[in-house]
Amino acid sequence: MGPDIQEFFTCAEDLVNKFSRVLTFQNGHRQRITSYLFNVNAKYKILKKETQRLAEAIKALEKKVKEK
Repeated sequence: MGPDIQEFFTCAEDLVNKFSRVLTFQNGHRQRITSYLFNVNAKYKILKKETQRLAEAIKALEKKVKEK
């Protein structure tokens, strides 16, 4: 009997346990990925602000140099 046909003759409780383990696994990874992406986004926002601050500082220094 092929594995796809054999699934029809397995115990429903075994199938529920199998799918429960799969869903638990997926949920754990989903939480880890969500947490990772949240941290990456937070770092991106910090770096974006710092880049803007440095760009403004460079413009101010260039303006001082031109004035002299």
